[in-house]
Amino acid sequence: MLKRLAWLALCVCAPLSAAPHIDPQRLQQLANDPFWISLGHYETAKLGGWRSYVSDPKFFLAADGNEHPDHELAATVQALYAPDSAGEQHAQCVYPARTRWLKEQLGLTGLPTPDCAEFKQWFKDVSPDSAVMIFPAAYLNSPSSMFGHTLLRIDQAGVKNDKTSLLSYAINFGA
Repeated sequence: MLKRLAWLALCVCAPLSAAPHIDPQRLQQLANDPFWISLGHYETAKLGGWRSYVSDPKFFLAADGNEHPDHELAATVQALYAPDSAGEQHAQCVYPARTRWLKEQLGLTGLPTPDCAEFKQWFKDVSPDSAVMIFPAAYLNSPSSMFGHTLLRIDQAGVKNDKTSLLSYAINFGA
């Protein structure tokens, strides 16, 4: 009787997931894909396995997602099928690159359709048309300086014609 009550409580409290069953071998294959490794900012750990450069636990959906790309992948697939009532915090809004890649790789269907208004507005504001790699300081005797001054410029349509590249968005990494 006690086991039945525990099972009933689990059924009532736990949300039902509409995520499809995906072959564990396929998930493992995707978890080792270089694109997924890049999305999680993983590197090979000193004693084997993986470690992410990202130290904020809020970046990961799985409790141990910073060290297990496969656990993070499984948690992401589950989160993509969460009800769209999560609004801007839905995994599809927070992780648009993960969402797009997993849709392509797994042919995911039946996903909820959260609004993602903040992401849509940001994408509309940036309005990317092309990307340009910029090396403003290419002093070969100082590779750290060269790397530190490298940036990615995101151009909108018509930048070349309007000569407005100074108004483009830029992404860089500084140490």
